[in-house]
Amino acid sequence: MKKYIPTILIIALAIACLFSIRGCIQKNLDLEQAKTTNQQLLQNLKPVPLVPLQVKPDKQGVKHYVFNTPMISHKADILQSGYIPKAKADSIRKVIMAKDNEISDLTQFKVSIQAKLRANLKSDSAGRKIAQSVDSIFNIKYLADSNLFNVKASIKLTQIDYVHKPFLGKTQHRTEIFANDPRITISEVYKVQQSEKPPNKGFLKFGTFLVIAATTYFILK
Repeated sequence: MKKYIPTILIIALAIACLFSIRGCIQKNLDLEQAKTTNQQLLQNLKPVPLVPLQVKPDKQGVKHYVFNTPMISHKADILQSGYIPKAKADSIRKVIMAKDNEISDLTQFKVSIQAKLRANLKSDSAGRKIAQSVDSIFNIKYLADSNLFNVKASIKLTQIDYVHKPFLGKTQHRTEIFANDPRITISEVYKVQQSEKPPNKGFLKFGTFLVIAATTYFILK
C-alpha cells in the first residue's frame, strides 16, 4: 500500500493546483466584470433618484417604497458610483469626516407630509386665546395674541435591506422604505451599497486538499 502513497499525494496536489488555478481565474473574471459594471454606472447612470420597483400600501394605508439596491464592487468609490451627485457626495463626506473608501452603504431620501388639521379653540390659564391641533404626528399650538405657532412633529421612518431570492432568476438586493403615517411620502431616493469582498476560494480549496493529502499519508504510512 505504501508504494501508492506518492501517487496519491501527486494526484491530490495536482487536483489542488487545478482548483487553485481555477479559483484565481474566476476571481480575475469577477474583478473584470465588477470593473466593467462600475464603468457602466459612471457612463450610464447619472446622479438621479432611483425609481421604485413598486409602491405598495399596507393595511393602514402607509406606502411602502421598494427599490433594487444598487451594488458596486468593494473596491469602488461608493460616493462616485454614479448614484450620488458630486455635490451631495462632498457634503456627506465632510459631515461624517470619513474617506470615500471607508463608507460601505449610503441611503438618502426626502420625506414630505401634507395634512389638513382641525384646531380646537380655547383659552389658557392666563386668558390667552389658543388654537391647538394634536394627532399621531403633529402637536401644533397657535397663540393668537403673539401670532406665534409652536410646532412639534414626530415621524418614524423604517428602512429594510434584504435579499430577494426568486424561484427562477438571479438573487437581487432590495431596499424597502416606509413611514408611520399614510400622509407621508418619500421621494428623491439615492442608494448605493458595496458588495462584500469575495473569499479566496482557490487558496481555501488548495489548503483543504493539502490537509487531505497529509492525513492520507499518515493513515497509510
